[in-house]
Amino acid sequence: MMSPDLFAKKIFVKPNYNKTNISPNNAFTDPYKNAQRADKVSKHQLNKKVDLNNVEEVTEYSAGGLVLANSKIVLIAKKSKKGRKEWTFPKGHIEPNESPEIAAVREVFEETGLKTRIAQKVGVSDYTFYVGNNHIHKFVHFFALSVISGRLTLPNNLEENIVDINWVDKKQLFKLLAFPAEKKIAKFFFDRLKL
Repeated sequence: MMSPDLFAKKIFVKPNYNKTNISPNNAFTDPYKNAQRADKVSKHQLNKKVDLNNVEEVTEYSAGGLVLANSKIVLIAKKSKKGRKEWTFPKGHIEPNESPEIAAVREVFEETGLKTRIAQKVGVSDYTFYVGNNHIHKFVHFFALSVISGRLTLPNNLEENIVDINWVDKKQLFKLLAFPAEKKIAKFFFDRLKL
């Protein structure tokens, strides 16, 4: 079982920085820099939209978890628009008046059926993508979560679009993860834990 205080045990050590500026190009060189910037964003800025040359700029905030048990981690698979399985960590949007920690626990439960608790904050991924005419800048707060109870269960909610769910080991994890930002957060997490 993971220690609830990885910072106190010096497994996670926050480095000193001269600059706090992060762009999508250098995002995730260190998740602590992303977390520092994301933590400065006020709640009223969530999902703020700005029209810029016919492109709508949208900032979104999500939270999710790296759920660990018995040296394995939970991944969910969603169907892509091209019909492929895209394996990812369970995560979802932060609701109004909800902290990232509460959102992570809620989303993990909704997507996996597992009741969990926060063991430690891992970091914040930062990436951009387009959906139609929307240019979306997304911050995802990731937490290490330990299981309290439950078993893996596919959600009945079709909106979740989850088609598979499984416990995987570290080797499978890096082969299956579909998104580079999540591979980086996983590598960062395992490197810090020396697992």
